[in-house]
Amino acid sequence: PRKAANLKQNITQLGGAVGSRRSLLEKRLMGPVVYNNAVAFLRIRETEQVFDQLVHPLDDTRLHPDVYHRNNWAAKIATDALERAEGDGRNREMAGIKALRDVMDNSAQEVERLYNATKEEWVERYGPTFNVADWDPKLNVPQEA
Repeated sequence: PRKAANLKQNITQLGGAVGSRRSLLEKRLMGPVVYNNAVAFLRIRETEQVFDQLVHPLDDTRLHPDVYHRNNWAAKIATDALERAEGDGRNREMAGIKALRDVMDNSAQEVERLYNATKEEWVERYGPTFNVADWDPKLNVPQEA
């Protein structure tokens, strides 16, 4: 609790937001050992306070930065999946981040599409009884006749 309170106070003094997990180390908001142990639990979200900074989309996940910064695999996979050119230097990083955002957005849209298709199929088979708030797939799956 003491370190968390200290971190919160330091961030507040900096204007209330940080633009990346890396900046926690760069601005000396926490030491390397605390950073390594805690960073996967800290999520950096895009807000109005950091709109002018490039927020890495995986900074808003529970992935440890070592996983996506060290070899940049996630960006490479996203770039390959979208069949885009990687670029070089800073352009490569920007292109990788854009590819990650596009894949994440496409995934969210695909989940929504599949949800709607499942709901439509339910309504066709069982009538307008589908209520996602009350539905538990372990309990409410209708038995085949």
